Amino acid sequence: MHGVTAAMIYPQISTLDERIEKYNRRYLDIVEPRLNAIRNVKVPKQLKEVSPVFDSVQFNVHGMSEEQLQKFVQAAGANGVPVEVFGAKSNARYFRNWR
Repeated sequence: MHGVTAAMIYPQISTLDERIEKYNRRYLDIVEPRLNAIRNVKVPKQLKEVSPVFDSVQFNVHGMSEEQLQKFVQAAGANGVPVEVFGAKSNARYFRNWR
């Protein structure tokens, strides 16, 4: 971590618990129920052993062709919502892509 990065992050430490509570409440009350109401979309449940911070959204999409999935990703991006396909070769978070 650079000194400048640390200087920007340090003042935020005291607000972490409050922000985690806000993010998690919004996710559980609004985001998860709305996504689960969409046909072909399912938000996976967190493991009991995990203490999540819902500052991003992960969901599964079922019953779509590769072409439909790509159209979804493009439409979301065109509306200012970046979406990545977890198993895609372009997604660095997918462990099979780590080399």
